[in-house]
Amino acid sequence: MTIILVGLLLVMTGMIASIHYSDSLVFAIENHGNDNHTIEVKIFNDDSDMIFAETYLSGPSTGIYVPISASALGSYKYIVTMDNKITKEQNVHRSFPRHLTVEIYDENSTRSDETLRLKYSFA
Repeated sequence: MTIILVGLLLVMTGMIASIHYSDSLVFAIENHGNDNHTIEVKIFNDDSDMIFAETYLSGPSTGIYVPISASALGSYKYIVTMDNKITKEQNVHRSFPRHLTVEIYDENSTRSDETLRLKYSFA
């Protein structure tokens, strides 16, 4: 019985690890504010070739999750523009599953001193 439980635990651990690993670049847009915002996301590879460019409408208290097929490991540059006014850049080195979160806040938010913040973390 113990052997069966240990085997099931190992299988479940492998399934969870495979769910967390992805051959994709991933980013999320989280609007913590009270207004609609237009978010333009561009991603460039090591050779400065644009591999992704999309614009999203983000409403209040909404989230958008976007995986992008990019099988090559290496460095990528994200350029994110909010409402054609505020632009931020973030370099991401893809050697482990990681993602970028684009966070939007109201100007008077107590949670952030920035209205557009890019946060890079493990997936």
